[in-house]
Amino acid sequence: MKKNLLTTNNFTQLNKYISDTMAVVLRLEQRKMPKKTREIFEQAENELTEILIPSIVFAEIGYLSEKKKIDMDLQKVRDYLKKFKILMNIL
Repeated sequence: MKKNLLTTNNFTQLNKYISDTMAVVLRLEQRKMPKKTREIFEQAENELTEILIPSIVFAEIGYLSEKKKIDMDLQKVRDYLKKFKILMNIL
């Protein structure tokens, strides 16, 4: 697996990725997802990279949950964000 840390002159830079709604849903519902996507989430959970989540993702998850299209809600997302403090930033 390729390392996502770039080190130059004692400065470490994390790679950053932007997630869409389905990637967050698939991860939190522990559903099958593409290997590379799963690896990126695992790296973020181990503080090796960072995932940015646009605010619209939260609106879409709220909507999908309300319409019973997914088996999760915003509280589950919040719990996940708390567990992995550096994982996701709101854009």
